[in-house]
Amino acid sequence: MIKLFVLSNCLGCEKAEKFLKKNAVRYERVNLSFAKLQEIDLVLMNKLAPGGILDIVNWNSQILKDVGEDVAPIFKNMNIKELYAFLIENPEVLSYPIALDYDSGYDKKPLSLVVGFNDSAYNYFLDAEADTEFKDKYYVNVSSSYIFNACCFYDEVKNDGPNILINNFKKDEQQ
Repeated sequence: MIKLFVLSNCLGCEKAEKFLKKNAVRYERVNLSFAKLQEIDLVLMNKLAPGGILDIVNWNSQILKDVGEDVAPIFKNMNIKELYAFLIENPEVLSYPIALDYDSGYDKKPLSLVVGFNDSAYNYFLDAEADTEFKDKYYVNVSSSYIFNACCFYDEVKNDGPNILINNFKKDEQQ
């Protein structure tokens, strides 16, 4: 079972949905602009992301900017329940879209997690034989090396007449 977590007005989320629909992949859409994020979903994401749930945080989100200081130490000092509670109340802090594939049985074993969107990473959901560079990975963060002001890569694209400007400022180039 694939759960696709999206936000309203997120272009990357729209592209992910369009890809899944076009390829007839069954999924459950959870729009976190209207629905509440569930702790069990955070637990499953936490199990799959190598650095835990903090791998999925958009460190440049407006809520974190409003804090006005480096929030990484604050998050690291929270226990996991406090962190989950914060993310449930502030889901826009995460990077989007988030595609969580899990066994829908009793134990809900997490199978794969894709954060962000690109065709190659989403080909993973088509079938086990899909020709994709990510087919043997259980976790892919498409946008992990970029800094975004919005929720995803596609929301950073600005159309300036004939020129398309893309924020492809990598984290390691920031300083």
